[in-house]
Amino acid sequence: MSKTDSEFDEVDVVFSFFNGHDIWPRNQCLKFLQNLHLAFPNVKRFLLCDTYRSDTIPSENVPIFTLGFEFTHGIMGQYIPSLTEWLELFVDSGWQCVEHREIGIPFSAIFDLRPNIARN
Repeated sequence: MSKTDSEFDEVDVVFSFFNGHDIWPRNQCLKFLQNLHLAFPNVKRFLLCDTYRSDTIPSENVPIFTLGFEFTHGIMGQYIPSLTEWLELFVDSGWQCVEHREIGIPFSAIFDLRPNIARN
């Protein structure tokens, strides 16, 4: 199957919910984002929703979800990127984050990503 004969040629929006941090470490995630258009050659929008590292000191004011999420992933040895790390990665990967919107889960957002024109 050639690059222009993909079974996903008609896909223009891709979604990823709560598994973005599973793609890290950074260099692996960078490669994934840079090559996403190979699987989806006509992608125009990538909506990535994920929980990011809070960088807060544990206290009674930190939501239990945040403490549990960060603790559990820490035990598994799985790195959770911060919001800043995500935003910097998008710039380096050839995607433009046109908006990120917080959702009802603490330290979680939907990132609205569009391919940079220069990539094509």
